[in-house]
Amino acid sequence: MKALIKSLLAISCFAFLAGCQTRRAEVQSDAPHFPIGDISLVRRKENLLAPDVRTFLITAGSKPLNPSASLNIEPWLSAGITNLDRSPKFLKRLRAATARNNLVAQAYLGLLLLTANDSAVDKAEGYSLLESSAQQDFLPAINQLAYIDMFGKYGAQRDLHKAIRSLRDAADKGFADAQQQLALCYEQGRGVPIDPVEFYYWSKRAADQKNPTSIGALGICYMEGRGVETNFDLAEKYFKESIELGNTRARLNLGLLYTDKGYKTNEFQHGIDLIREAAEADDIRAQVAFANLNIWGKGMPQNATNFVVWTRKSAESGLVDAQLNLGHFLVSDKFGMQNLSEARQWLLLAANQNEPEACYILAGLLAFGRGGSTNQIDALALYRRAGELGHRDAQFRVALANLNGLGTQTNQVEGITWLRRSATNGWPPAEWLLGACYSSGSYGVHADTNTAVQWIRKAAEHGEISAQYEMASTYLFGKYGIAKDLPTALLWFQKAADQGHAASQNSVAYAHETGANGSIDLLEACKWYQLAIKQNDPTAKINMQRLRLKLTPEQIEEGDRRASEFKPHLEVWSPMLPSPRK
Repeated sequence: MKALIKSLLAISCFAFLAGCQTRRAEVQSDAPHFPIGDISLVRRKENLLAPDVRTFLITAGSKPLNPSASLNIEPWLSAGITNLDRSPKFLKRLRAATARNNLVAQAYLGLLLLTANDSAVDKAEGYSLLESSAQQDFLPAINQLAYIDMFGKYGAQRDLHKAIRSLRDAADKGFADAQQQLALCYEQGRGVPIDPVEFYYWSKRAADQKNPTSIGALGICYMEGRGVETNFDLAEKYFKESIELGNTRARLNLGLLYTDKGYKTNEFQHGIDLIREAAEADDIRAQVAFANLNIWGKGMPQNATNFVVWTRKSAESGLVDAQLNLGHFLVSDKFGMQNLSEARQWLLLAANQNEPEACYILAGLLAFGRGGSTNQIDALALYRRAGELGHRDAQFRVALANLNGLGTQTNQVEGITWLRRSATNGWPPAEWLLGACYSSGSYGVHADTNTAVQWIRKAAEHGEISAQYEMASTYLFGKYGIAKDLPTALLWFQKAADQGHAASQNSVAYAHETGANGSIDLLEACKWYQLAIKQNDPTAKINMQRLRLKLTPEQIEEGDRRASEFKPHLEVWSPMLPSPRK
């Protein structure tokens, strides 16, 4: 087993250097792959948008606590807010109205001072004015403060709890914009736990006030079954209503309802048109969705150039998914458009937004010097960041780096800690290696046969080919205190053989030749021996020489034909480009 661990680590070290030349795909993806497999892009994780300043003109529901305060919106004030006026003359009038305790002018002046320049004095005064207006129950000011506190904007201290309190205060008092923002917090888990029921509740309250975004959110709830039973008819109804009120995102989501959910298949082409229209209207999510339709050839001829054009539009607008997709595409040479240098740039932008898959792929490029210079230290830092964000293979690579001294000093304790973290998160190679360490007592791990078998079995069940072979050998020979069990051993040999493991293919062939699996099948034996021989398995070569004496030339030809048609069923490895979701 110690020799096996050394072999595994040697292979893994090369994989660490090779990065994403050939990468293991997540059994259950930790992060988006290229392109995003599920194009229901309503599952978004983008920031809440800054409240529209024109909401300062909405005074309904605000009840100033100070009797001397007013919410009077004179024509000059309405025009200035509508036209985003920042002229000295307008600022002077705002100050005069603020002195008269006009809460609308006070709040808007505060916002202008916060956003006008980098002056700490102006920002402090601006926040104070906005806070004063909010404290007097001007709801748009409360809503604006919640946004500032939630993201630490304009030099303010980030305070999620304070932001949620402000949003809930304004939402409870009926301010639709705050209700919409609070719904998004429950959708995304910002300052509150993710709660589909609360997402639906606050979306419904804002939708009842004809908030276009929230009406579209109700469509999402019914399309995805979030907080309510799935109902495509109602989803369609709300999307159409939201579109009529000018919501471009609802146009995208209605398109996805027709193209991705199997609803009203006669509307499929209309769905494609809706997605394209939303993309042309500069909806960055729609641009990604339309790009993916082009690369898959779904509803249109496959067009990699259009994929790049539309993904780049979205990436240039800062959407992290688009930056990841474009970087990942440019790493691949499937369409003859590989550009590793540009790929690095897009992946770096996504990595700077803490996108774990971007950190992971970029680390691989740096580790192997693809598209630029080699930098093992930066590669390890990126793997570590991806690992801290939950990327299981990145956690495994950090473990390997520490165990082997790649980009850092050898540190067995740190290495085993990361290995255990990756294995606990269900990453098959980590489960397998950790099991091997427990089996042999390597790298400071105390030998423990029972624990070793537990981890090796998990790895085998999750598709790790070497672990499947080890489980087969365990049942064949009765290792680790487990009783011999030939039928179970053959099941594990078959699983590994189906994935292309040469020694397992030889074992499966021998079972067919001798009838160890219940019946003799010389043609299948020929097939599996030939497959093992293609991988230079020496035992299979000897066994095939013996088998030839039992076969006619026609039978050998049939065995060869079966072997030529074999395609490995890879349970862990997958290609760079997944198929679109049906």
